[in-house]
Amino acid sequence: MLLTRRDATLRVSGAPANGISQGATCICLPARSRFGEGRGIFEQPAKNDFFSKLLGVTTEPRASLASGYCSLGPCGEKWSGKINILQAVFLGFVQGVTEFLPISSSGHLVFFQSLFGLKESQLFFDVMLHLGTLLAVVVFFWKDIAKMVQGSMSLLKREKRDQQGGKLLFLIVLATVPTGLMGIVFRDWFESFFSEPKLVGVMLLVTGGVLWVTRYVREQNRGIEGMTWRDALLIGIAQGLAIMPGISRSGATISTGFYCGLDRSLAGRFSFLLSIPAILGATVLEFPKIETIGTIWVTLVGTAVAFCMGLLSLKILMRIIRAGRLFNFSYYCWGMGLLMIFLAK
Repeated sequence: MLLTRRDATLRVSGAPANGISQGATCICLPARSRFGEGRGIFEQPAKNDFFSKLLGVTTEPRASLASGYCSLGPCGEKWSGKINILQAVFLGFVQGVTEFLPISSSGHLVFFQSLFGLKESQLFFDVMLHLGTLLAVVVFFWKDIAKMVQGSMSLLKREKRDQQGGKLLFLIVLATVPTGLMGIVFRDWFESFFSEPKLVGVMLLVTGGVLWVTRYVREQNRGIEGMTWRDALLIGIAQGLAIMPGISRSGATISTGFYCGLDRSLAGRFSFLLSIPAILGATVLEFPKIETIGTIWVTLVGTAVAFCMGLLSLKILMRIIRAGRLFNFSYYCWGMGLLMIFLAK
């Protein structure tokens, strides 16, 4: 069988082999190509856009055999969709920025993985990115965490000091309950959204609406002393709904804190501290599903980028929350939602 290159396609000439008909157009690309046993035709045409070149997505067509093997590039190797260093840095940047900013990190990962042609989410890589942002929360709010630990110890010893830290810990545990129950009951349904980028775009529009309404909420300056178990449950339910990609976890929980009349700073702190058990729990559930690890150093680079950008995002966002300007992110969510609806496939 002779492979000859012509423009943006590769023509297969010679005798039919393994289901490849003579003269069939055969294109092997990572971008949404359909790899199937006994198939020799890959339907996605070559794209030479800027983002594909920047992130290392293959834009040159490669002749493919019926089993999904590529005879150009790494000769005869089956394309595995492994993330390269530029993709790792970019996705780490996206995760670190969007995990805490109220613009939905999962929605952005769905969009960019769809746009850049990553066939499937790299599970181990995604888990490590979330661990990177989890570490950022722990480092940024280490004083609050220390107070909660001291408060819990005081409660066990029946001492009256550090009561605020003990109450904060109790409310976070309480808020985690509805989140966990919703995750267990509706997890499969929520996760089905990851394969529907357009639907994720619609959820981003919803997130924008939720953020926009916060501009009309009057601050009541209720601190941890005035926060009730009802407030914690409502915020926990909001976090549970944010399992759905496109619904921002931080946007939903902080906005709910505003609606409950909490002090702006407390609403932000509670939201991010509440993310610790949520991210940790989701990460633990994903570990048994990991089948391949991939290139460790590439994964570590992505994790480090996610950690650094997470710290920077937390610092910026807490300033915005205290200033009561959270609604400004609604414009971005609306724009990104519309972009996803029209561009995602």
